[in-house]
Amino acid sequence: MRFLIVDDDLLICENLQRILQEKGFSVDSFTSSREGLAFLQTLSLHDYVLILLDFNMPKLSGGEFLQELSRLDRKYHTYVIMMTGAFDSDEKLVQSLHAGADDFLQKPFQFAVAEAKISAGVRSFELRRQVDIHTKELQEKNEELRRSYAEISRTQARLVQQEKMASLGELAAGIAHEINNPLGFIKSNHETLFEYRDWVEALIATLRNGNGLPVEDARELDFVRADADTLLRENREGIERIENIVKNMKHFARYDKERIMELHDVRDLIRSTLVIARNRIKYIADIRLDLQEVPSVPLVAGEVNQVLLNLLINAVQSIEEKGGESGSITIRTFAESSSVVCAITDTGTGIAESDERRVFDLFYTTKTARGGSGLGLSISYDIIVQKHGGDMWFESEVGVGTTFFIALPMGDS
Repeated sequence: MRFLIVDDDLLICENLQRILQEKGFSVDSFTSSREGLAFLQTLSLHDYVLILLDFNMPKLSGGEFLQELSRLDRKYHTYVIMMTGAFDSDEKLVQSLHAGADDFLQKPFQFAVAEAKISAGVRSFELRRQVDIHTKELQEKNEELRRSYAEISRTQARLVQQEKMASLGELAAGIAHEINNPLGFIKSNHETLFEYRDWVEALIATLRNGNGLPVEDARELDFVRADADTLLRENREGIERIENIVKNMKHFARYDKERIMELHDVRDLIRSTLVIARNRIKYIADIRLDLQEVPSVPLVAGEVNQVLLNLLINAVQSIEEKGGESGSITIRTFAESSSVVCAITDTGTGIAESDERRVFDLFYTTKTARGGSGLGLSISYDIIVQKHGGDMWFESEVGVGTTFFIALPMGDS
């Protein structure tokens, strides 16, 4: 901390400077207001300057000095004690307060009074210094928290993507089977079509030689033409099935880094998720759909698809764990208040009451023997509740089954 004395009375400057230097302070004094201002412009960042300023100065008064000081691009702290004469008006004193004075010292003054005023300014600076220290510490902590939050967000994004890919990994064999089925008959049909082509080319060669078309070849030609149409139609359907599976897989596996919210019909997302999960489900449970017409809602499709797939896989695993006859999974959609709700009901084991309060906890799983990560439902809850502003809950009865509900807000129409 340093002191600046600005007073056109040289004797006052010298006496105050001597007293303050005896107390170990760094002191500069000027009998010119302009020189005092010029000195202040040389100070460095975060200096603490206690200014003893005479109110009645030639050329530039104390009040004008404060106005000029307020215009400086300064990054240091000041505490101003205005030294006034006995006949200075209250109006001028009020103007000085508005201009930035912190205290007054009336001339002629006793040095004991001056010391008390100066001590108050020093205490004020010490408090300000502590505030600055704590403010800096808070800023550093906030920056540390910001970095930690950013890292947590990145880690969470990686976990979401890993869980998504793990779900696809569990379905990979079934998806391959779903692709291989149409691929198999496309290949077989393709070979038959090549055989038909060879036969037709031989027939054309016979006709070009001027030979007539035998009756049996005419009948065969009618059959080939009809069968070729059937084979081509089957191939087109098979290609569309493969295209649909690949398109939905690509859409599901995509990493939505930008998280673009777009209007979607939840029923379309349900159907596309069922394409991915079909082979995993079909030998375990019957799918029953009760998809009422609902408004489109703003959402990130890849994220909600992940939630739906996770709930479907959980439902299948619960039915498998229960054993016995084939179960059923019922998927319903309906509008309720200002939300679109999707309910997925299974006829599996149900959730024990002791587990209910921890179902959405991170890393909590009852499927450790089957390699459960404890991420699926926690991530699903975060996607629906935190990222989409919706709600997610469940109803369950042990031995009967479980229904998970996800509610997505409709947003502005």
